[in-house]
Amino acid sequence: MNIGLIVYSYTGNTLSVAERLKDRLAQANHNVTLISIKAKDENPNQTKIELTVIPDPLAYDRIILASPVRGFQVSPIMKAYLQQWPILADKPVGCFVTHAFPFPAMGGKTAIKMMTDLVQAKQAKVVVTGIVNGGKRESDIVRLLDHLSDEASWK
Repeated sequence: MNIGLIVYSYTGNTLSVAERLKDRLAQANHNVTLISIKAKDENPNQTKIELTVIPDPLAYDRIILASPVRGFQVSPIMKAYLQQWPILADKPVGCFVTHAFPFPAMGGKTAIKMMTDLVQAKQAKVVVTGIVNGGKRESDIVRLLDHLSDEASWK
């Protein structure tokens, strides 16, 4: 399976989870490309976003998206990226977000719903989602890695 692991990470926390997921998927004999979305100005308070690295979602059989939570929403840079997607006609997508708060209701749930809505607006099929909370970070990461690397989750 050719998997695009497309990440926006401001502090490196989300990227560290994505790197662990990449290793797990590669061990399962998947061809995984990890690409970080980049913007001209990485300031999280930026309102006008100009992306400089824009991964092509059509290049992959399956896509996994990862973003930090910013103000109870998906990161504005990930949002700008997803708004530029072409129509993807049922391409399978997994999504996860990371945040510092200890409970998913403190931003994670809202952000993952927003990400899911943005993906579905492009007619892709969100198959699996996850949230890494600050309070139980390591156990959430282990559960997320298990979930996203389990082929049964993608059916």
